[in-house]
Amino acid sequence: MSKVEAVEDFAKHMKHIHEEAQAALSKAQDEMKCYANQHWGNILEYQVGQKVWVETNMDLKWPSKKLAEK
Repeated sequence: MSKVEAVEDFAKHMKHIHEEAQAALSKAQDEMKCYANQHWGNILEYQVGQKVWVETNMDLKWPSKKLAEK
């Protein structure tokens, strides 16, 4: 086996490992999402362009909430 063939085999092996790692991460992400979403109940899905009311409890560091940037 030449050095070029060895390098090609190594590259194929590393690509296979990378694909397996991506699949495992994707599976773990799906499982975590499923677990986290159990506590949310019904979630509303919004479409682009829909208008919604947003309420925050953030400290905006402004002298008055009325004068804060929107």
